[in-house]
Formats: sequence, C-alpha cells, structure tokens
Amino acid sequence: MSDLLVRVQQLNRTARFRWVNLLLLVGIAGIAVLGYVEIRGSTTTAAAAVRTVTTARGVVLSTVSATGNVTVPTQLSVDFQTSGRIAEIDVKAGERVKRGQILGKLDASTARTSVANAQAALVSAQAHLQQLVSGATTVVRAQDALSVTQAHQALANAKSSLVAARVAAKNDRSSAKLSLAQAEAQLRYDQAQLASDRSSHATDTTSLATAQAALATAQQQVAAAKQQLANDQNGLASAQTTQTTDQGSASLHSQQLSKDQNSLSSAKANLQTAQSTLQQAQAKLATDCTADPTGSACLTSDPGAVTSAQNAVNSAQSAVNSAQAAVNADLNQQSADSSAATSNSLAIAAANRLVTADQSALSDAQTAQQTAQSDVNTATSAISGDTAKIAGDLTKITADKNTIATQRQNVGSAAAKDVQSQQSAAQSVQSAKTGVTSAVLGKAVKEAPAAAADLASARAGVVSAEANLKTAQQTLDWTVLRAPAAGTVASVGAVLGQSVSGSGIGSAASASGSSGSSSGSSGTSSTAFVTLVALNRLEVSAGFSESDAAKIRIGRPATVTVSALPGQEFAARVVAIDTLSTVVSNVVTYNVTFALNKASSQVRPGMTANVQVVTAERDNVVNVVSSAVRTAGGASLVTVLANGKQTVKPVTVGLVGDSTTEIVSGLAAGAVVVLPTVTISTTGTTGTTGTTGGFGGGRTGGFGGGAIPGGLGG
Repeated sequence: MSDLLVRVQQLNRTARFRWVNLLLLVGIAGIAVLGYVEIRGSTTTAAAAVRTVTTARGVVLSTVSATGNVTVPTQLSVDFQTSGRIAEIDVKAGERVKRGQILGKLDASTARTSVANAQAALVSAQAHLQQLVSGATTVVRAQDALSVTQAHQALANAKSSLVAARVAAKNDRSSAKLSLAQAEAQLRYDQAQLASDRSSHATDTTSLATAQAALATAQQQVAAAKQQLANDQNGLASAQTTQTTDQGSASLHSQQLSKDQNSLSSAKANLQTAQSTLQQAQAKLATDCTADPTGSACLTSDPGAVTSAQNAVNSAQSAVNSAQAAVNADLNQQSADSSAATSNSLAIAAANRLVTADQSALSDAQTAQQTAQSDVNTATSAISGDTAKIAGDLTKITADKNTIATQRQNVGSAAAKDVQSQQSAAQSVQSAKTGVTSAVLGKAVKEAPAAAADLASARAGVVSAEANLKTAQQTLDWTVLRAPAAGTVASVGAVLGQSVSGSGIGSAASASGSSGSSSGSSGTSSTAFVTLVALNRLEVSAGFSESDAAKIRIGRPATVTVSALPGQEFAARVVAIDTLSTVVSNVVTYNVTFALNKASSQVRPGMTANVQVVTAERDNVVNVVSSAVRTAGGASLVTVLANGKQTVKPVTVGLVGDSTTEIVSGLAAGAVVVLPTVTISTTGTTGTTGTTGGFGGGRTGGFGGGAIPGGLGG
C-alpha cells in the first residue's frame, strides 16, 4: 500500500492538472476497497472465470506511427539551352516519357541559316587555303581582274548613291517642312473654325434666351386671352339668359294686353247698352211727362228708371275707364318690353363681337406662342449643333497638334535619317575606294607566291570556320529538347509562340533537399519548360515526436497506408531522418523520410499517408500477451496455470512490443499463463481483478502496470 501512495505522489508532482490526479486517487482507492471486499469478504461472489493464453515462439515488434504526405525524391527542371521562340510542344502534364524523347522544339530557321552560313564560310576558307597552296590560276587571275573592275564600278555606284542621298535629303527636308506647314495651316483653320463656332454658340444662346422670353410672354398672353374669352363668353350667356327671361315676360304682358283689350271692348259695349237704356228711359220720361205730367210714371217710376239707367251708364263708364287704364298700362309695358328686347339684342350682339374678338386674340396669341416655341426649338437645336461642332473642332485641333508634333519629329527624324544616309553613302564611297585598293592589292597578292604567314592564317581560318560550324550545328541541335531521363511530366511551363532564353547546364532538385548533376539539358529555373518527376520512386515524409524519432534508425522497415486507398498497405524503409527539428504549435517533431519499396500507379505525390515504422524487433523468441505480465516491487510476474493450480512466477522480460512481451527467462514456450479475469458478483456488481488478488495486474488490468508506463505498483 505504501508503494501505491509513493507512486500517486510521483504522479501528483508530474501531472498538469491536480484535479485529475485527485479524481484518479479517489477512483483507485475506491476500486481497491471494492476489489478487496469482493475478493476477501463477500460470501456471494461467484467463482472467477479464468482466461489463459499459451506462450509461444515468434516475433515481437515495437512500432511508432505518424502521418505525412507522399513526395517525389527527385524533380528535374528541363529547359532549352539556347534562346528562341517555342514552335512545338510535344508532351503534356501527366505523360510518361522515355530518356531521349522529344519534349519540344524551338523555331530553328535562324539556327539553320547559321549552319548554312557556317558551312559556306568553311567552304570559302578551304577554297582560300587551297588557292594559297596551289597559287593563282588563269581563271583566278581573270576573276581577280574582274574583281578589280567590279570594285571600280562599285566605287562609281557608291559616288552616285552619295549624290542621290544628298538630293533625297534635300527633298526630304522640303517635304517634311511642307507637311509641317500644312499641318500648322490646318491647325490655324480649325482654330478659326472653333472661334466661329463658339461665336455662333454665343449668338444662338442669346437667341435662345430671347426666344424663351418671347415664349414666356406668349404663354402669358394665351392665358390672358383664354381668361378674357371665358369672361366674355360668360357675359354672352348672361345676355342670352336675360333676353330669354325678357321674352317670356313680354309674352305674358302681350297676353295680358289682349285680355285687357277684350275687357275694354266688353266695357264699352256695356257702356253703349247702358247709354241706350238711359236714352230710352229719358225718352219714356219725356213721353210720359208730356202725356201725364202728374202721373206716377212721370213723377216716380220713369225718373227712377232714368236714375237707375244713369247709374248703370256711370258704372259702365267707370268700367270702361278702368279697362282703358289697364290697356294703357299694358301698352306702356309692351313698349318697355320692346325697348328691353332691343337692348338685349344689342347686348347679345356686343357680347358676340367681344367673344369673336377674344377668339381672334386667342388664336393670335396661340400662333405667337407656337412661333416662340419654334424659335426656342430652333435655337436649342442650333446650340446642340454648335456644341457638336465645337467638340469636333477641339478634336480636330488636338489631332492637328498631334500631327504638328509628329511632323516636327518627322522633320528631325528626316534630318537625322538624311544625315545617316549621307554618312552611310559617304562610308560606302570610302568602302568602295578601299574595295578598289583591296581588289588591286589582292590581285597582286594572289599573283605573288603565298607567304608562310598567309598559309598559316588561311589554315587558322579553316580551323575557325570548322569550330563555328560545330557551334552552329550544336545550337541547331539545341532547338530540339529531349528528356534527359525517363520520368513523368509534372508540368509544362510555356506555351506555343513564347520566347525563352537558354538556361544552360543546371541540376536536378531533390525532394530531400540534396541535388545531383543531370544532363546538359536540365535547368534550375523556377519556370522550367518541362518539370519531370520519378513516380517510380516515391517517398513519404512524416513528422515524429522527439521520443519516437529517437527510436527510429535508417533502414528500418515500415508500413505505409494511404488515406485515399483504404485497405491497401505499402512496404517502405527509412531513408533519412532530419537532424534539425521542426516546431509546430510548441510541439517538437523530426521529419523522417521513407522510400516505398515498390511503386504503385495509384499513389500520387501530395496524398496523405500514415506510416508505421518498426523501431525494435525480436525474432523467434518466447513471448506472451503483454496483459499477462504485471510488475510488483520492480519484478515482472506472470501467473502460470498447471494441473488446475495457479502459481505466480517471476520472469525476465526483454522487448515490450505493441501487443506481446519477450520472455527472456523464467518461462518456456507452451506454458499456460493466466490473463486478468472479469468476475461477476451475484449482487449485480462487476469488477476486474487479478487471479492472485492484491494489486498486481497485467498491462490492461489491475493496478500493477496499465496504460501508464511502469504502472502504479512500482
């Protein structure tokens, strides 16, 4: 129990999180107590199920693993060794090429011309040497004489060319100055046109303002005329309404006159009747009084009748007078109605004249408005035209100025060109003179015996021509780029028609950082024409922790699996271990390079790979499952089952592998070893315990050596 506490204290000093250690301690104590109670004190625990394993001879492996990427060990950048324009590309990315296969070609026309010129120069040098050795022949003498004649003719031609160059220079100067003067005159004309167009623009702008003012006035006049017309039309309607009303009243008055006249006629007729009755009564009175002055008729009845008749006459006269008065009033009203009718007719006529005048005024105002609007449109169109003309004038002026600048440059260029032409012609004359001298001297030299120095010079000329031909031929050969080695095209870094410069001899880039020499056609430019990789020799680079890296050795075998190819394994070996570490997120790792033993077309550079490398191996040794070995007091122990009896035996262990442990001594092959067992309590609880009780356990059970190296049991 004291060993347990010591180990817990050690863990407390090394663990980062104290609360984890506390929980671990509590859990261990609880499990220990539970195990002790179940093993020693419980009367209801069933017999533990015994699990065993048999020791055997075999291989014990210890491995470490990491994740990395597939790489290529060698990347070859291939470039042309001469400059030129790419005329042909014969490969594409991903294509497999053989050594010597054509990758591309440059335009070889210049190189072929150089070869032809070099061949001609060699033939000429050889002929010159042969001529010196053989001496001048009759044909050569004739050729030399002809050369002298041709040299004199060339001199004459050169002098003529000089004269012609001087005349041409004079003409060029005149032509350039004339073109410049014409351009300047055109500029002045266009500037004058610009001023004229700007003046027109100003005039048209003024016209537009005037037209717009006239339009505003005309619009106001139209509005006023419309208002006046509306007012006068309202007056006409009012006069017409009055006339209609008066005509109705006159009709009623006429009817009343007719009625009153009828009443007057009736009253007059009644008056005549009453007067006739009165006359009859008076006549009767006179007769009766004549006949009997004292009679009752004369004294009483006839006077009464006369009075009654007189009263009737008075009453009828009064009715006549009333009727006459009514008729007179009606006649006066008729006269008034006639006057009103006349007045209404005059008012309507006057209103009609006003409406007619208003309509005429409105028509005139509308005509004036249309005219003013037309003037505004015309002025606006004129201003737009002026603006377009001004823009065109400015464009022309800019073009004129550019033309003037160009013409001035042409004047200078023509002068320089003419000076150059004259100088060239003068040089041609001087060269022709030299040619005459050379031809004459050459003729003399050829006719004289060859000197030793001349022979040596001619031979040197032949050697130089041969070297030049070899160089030209090599340059021509370099226009065809061939693969310096077999491989796969990773990329093509140029296009047809692109100009390239020769990179010369380079070296191949290595994925591990080293480099080696390659053929003369390889280059190190980052923009190589073609990049070749060797897919038949793939590698995997992976970073291992410093503890795992310390176990790895060059040449150790490894197994590679690729994430993109599940279920497939590839054998590999360690070929390089970085000396310097790589720190990522404060974690120190060392990159280890593995070479695949056999290439696969399915594996490609850049793929993610998992590597498991064997760090230690023991062959043909006695081994047992690691969980069967436990540690107690610094000793390794196993529980052996023989004849149904379990016996704890100390053993000496060697290599502790991933799943098995090497038994150096203490146990032979074929021994039956007890594994930690699981016991099931009848109360329903379960626990894990070793077969011998206590705290000793294997690598996967108990407290004597689990996942923590060394276990907690010492």
